[in-house]
Amino acid sequence: MWLFGLVLVILFAAYLAFQTSMVQTYLVRQIANRLSERLNTHISLKRVDIRFFNKVVLNDFLVEDQQRDTLFFVGEMVASIDSLSFKRHTVSLSSLEMKRTKAFVSLNEEHKPNY
Repeated sequence: MWLFGLVLVILFAAYLAFQTSMVQTYLVRQIANRLSERLNTHISLKRVDIRFFNKVVLNDFLVEDQQRDTLFFVGEMVASIDSLSFKRHTVSLSSLEMKRTKAFVSLNEEHKPNY
């Protein structure tokens, strides 16, 4: 019986830890690092706040192009999640708000885009 109680305490502690912005930011930064490696570019963010289970706030979200220049930057992005399907790997948003947004899309001399 005490083992069951211990498991419940550990699960509850993990749930509480995941509620903190610090843990959420750490986990999302790990995902951004993997995407950076996979896409051979730099993706970063300053802070994440996931408000269970329907809102995600990203602060200072940056995607660089292949030349390490800013491709896309959002000071604050707020996404309201309408539905989530793990089976289909999809997320449906009811709204997406982007504040202080900058996008720098261009073509080089060979007419190749910077993304």
